[in-house]
Amino acid sequence: MKLIFLVSALSAFYCYGFQSTNLGTYKIYSESLRKKNHHINKIRSKKPQHAEPLSSGEVLSPEFYKSVYVREVAPNDGEQISDVRTTPWDNGGRPQPAIVRAYEDGKLRGRIVDAGCGEGENCIYLASKFGISSLVGFDFAEGAIVAARARVAHLLAARDGALRTVPEFHVGSCTDIARPGSPLLARDDGTEAAPFDASIDSGLLHCLSHADSEEYVRQMARLVKKSGRAFVGCFSTANPDPWQNPRRLSEDYLKGLFCTDNGWEVVDIQETWWSRPPARGSSQGAFCQALWMEARRL
Repeated sequence: MKLIFLVSALSAFYCYGFQSTNLGTYKIYSESLRKKNHHINKIRSKKPQHAEPLSSGEVLSPEFYKSVYVREVAPNDGEQISDVRTTPWDNGGRPQPAIVRAYEDGKLRGRIVDAGCGEGENCIYLASKFGISSLVGFDFAEGAIVAARARVAHLLAARDGALRTVPEFHVGSCTDIARPGSPLLARDDGTEAAPFDASIDSGLLHCLSHADSEEYVRQMARLVKKSGRAFVGCFSTANPDPWQNPRRLSEDYLKGLFCTDNGWEVVDIQETWWSRPPARGSSQGAFCQALWMEARRL
């Protein structure tokens, strides 16, 4: 019990003690979590703890996620669009640290699809890197895709060589993105095939209902080639109550989704910290506890 109390105290210190969202602080958070997990795993190996829920939290409506990307029209000018709006998960245009780490570890190469790409910050980051041959992002919120395309157009107009690859962005739902005739499946010769070496999911899965999650995983199996990879970042059940939304997911839940019946095999799941906007006022500061999963396409 003393060890459990010590672990809880350390966790609380790191949750409340830091507010910075830069990558250096993320590494400090990650090291603290690694040490905490080492102790927790030793405890669990001796005596099973209470059963952990597979998932918990509210599923918000699709209309909510579309609405946050609707920009306000400036008064007396129906053409001008205001940029004062930010989304609840706006990270200042920066990529998620987990995406950066996956690239630096050599796990993101070749053709990449970004599921639920939002305004394209992860795609734009990867588009500036060597070894990325193509990038396609999709999101069912039209406003997000408009913003992502505008960001890329701005970078191209600057002509500063920031982009080595030009990302494409499409409006589409994760539950039917691989339907027959999908632009993500089309090949130059008119046939269709799974074109991607890897998929990334930076906070999409935990926004979905269980039924939509099942269909999403099957859809991605049609987009990623055999032996390709799916990388998913989601909030975890390690986050304490009170909690409203989105869902918190467990390791067992991810393993149940990315199973052989759905065309996948989980390779690795790690506990990590997920970057959040400091303005959200999270009880855990600028980061919250998350899972980072890698699965192999069978």
